[in-house]
Amino acid sequence: MPCVGPGDLGEECCGRPVFRSGMCLAHTKQRQRGQALRPIKEKVSPFERVILAGNVLVDAESEDEYRRARASLRSAAEAWLRDEGWTPPLRVEGARVPQSEHEPVRVAG
Repeated sequence: MPCVGPGDLGEECCGRPVFRSGMCLAHTKQRQRGQALRPIKEKVSPFERVILAGNVLVDAESEDEYRRARASLRSAAEAWLRDEGWTPPLRVEGARVPQSEHEPVRVAG
């Protein structure tokens, strides 16, 4: 029997197997944590997160949204590369990350 979830989520909200509480394990955990019961997000692969973060970056309308989306894209890309076996380089104390390809990297020394 698939998970029906709480009444406000509709019938067969996530279709996952039912746990003892009459809901799936994910909805049961939400209730135990005192969280609002909401639809369960599907798991997204690290590469799919990069694609989604890139879409958000393209749609950014303000400079603030752009900065947040750029940071999110960078984080998603690093997570994807780590998932592929890549180890990020160590950051040098006092080094700045260039804001554009035209800005040189300066290392304190």
